[in-house]
Amino acid sequence: MSLSLKILLLLFFVSCTHKESSPIAMENPLPACPDSPNCKLRSHEFQTEYTKLVSATSIVLEEMGAREISEIKTDSTIQIDAVFKIPVFGWLDDVNIIITPTENDSSITYAHFRSASREGYSDLGVNNRRLNKIYKNVQNELNSK
Repeated sequence: MSLSLKILLLLFFVSCTHKESSPIAMENPLPACPDSPNCKLRSHEFQTEYTKLVSATSIVLEEMGAREISEIKTDSTIQIDAVFKIPVFGWLDDVNIIITPTENDSSITYAHFRSASREGYSDLGVNNRRLNKIYKNVQNELNSK
């Protein structure tokens, strides 16, 4: 077995066994992920106002090269949907984000994330890394203002 095939298999098994836990104890309102490792759900609490988080998230998605970004507003939340195209292979991944203000404290806002591959069983950790990058970049965007 070639070295590159061994590395590919190792990455596959690592991504299959890693389960991401939500950093806050709040139920993510986005659809549950299937029983495959090509989807990740996460929720985060941000110490910022709702409108600032919406703005920072939109900026980050654009900077990361998201396509087909759309926003759906309701009375108390906003859902941002975006599509990412995987280089080389051209596969499409969907990112959905729901941003919700807290009722009692306008300086705390929750963001719920879902990143899922449209095709395949494993994503070799792409969706998990994408959510980590979105979170980190949103934090950086908020801190820069």
